[in-house]
Amino acid sequence: ICRNNISLEKELKELYLNNDLLWRDLMLQSLPEYKKVESEDFNKLNFDKDLLKIIRSKMLPYIHQIKAWKNILENKNCVIATGTGSGKTEGFFFPIINNLITNENSGVKAIIIYPLKALARDQGKRIGEYLDIVNKEKNTSLKYAILDGDTERSAPSGFDSEITVKEEMLDSPPDILITNYVMLERILIDPKYNKILNNSNIEYIV
Repeated sequence: ICRNNISLEKELKELYLNNDLLWRDLMLQSLPEYKKVESEDFNKLNFDKDLLKIIRSKMLPYIHQIKAWKNILENKNCVIATGTGSGKTEGFFFPIINNLITNENSGVKAIIIYPLKALARDQGKRIGEYLDIVNKEKNTSLKYAILDGDTERSAPSGFDSEITVKEEMLDSPPDILITNYVMLERILIDPKYNKILNNSNIEYIV
């Protein structure tokens, strides 16, 4: 394309100046206010009594979290379709912890798949925080691990419940495995990695 093409230059100027193809006006949007429930509404759920005490000390749940807990505790599939900051992690994670407290099976019991490594690490901190609290309260030793391309290169979160060394993950698999779809494929087909699923009793895939 010749730089001296005046006709093309004119068309491009019109495209850039008179079209919102490249940029749009600033838009501000408030987050919806999700409805919360009274504590009595989730006392009836089949949570471990100590875990229920931890939940009550941390939050007053939203209605969609109560609905998710009820379904997951009844071993039903569940889709939590709510916005950012609506507590989706707590929506699926507390029923998983509830199962792990009394689950004596070895190996991986839950796989949580995140699309981005940064998101996995951000959510892993919340999961580690809850697991440390539960381990202290229930005298358990529940573990989680994040297995992806950044394993052993990222700074550890500092939670006692986190396994950060890859070889330890493979030799002594965590209760909860956090990964992404690319690494999950490698786990399934690569003998070096699929031993992490040896003796696994997977009950939850998120």
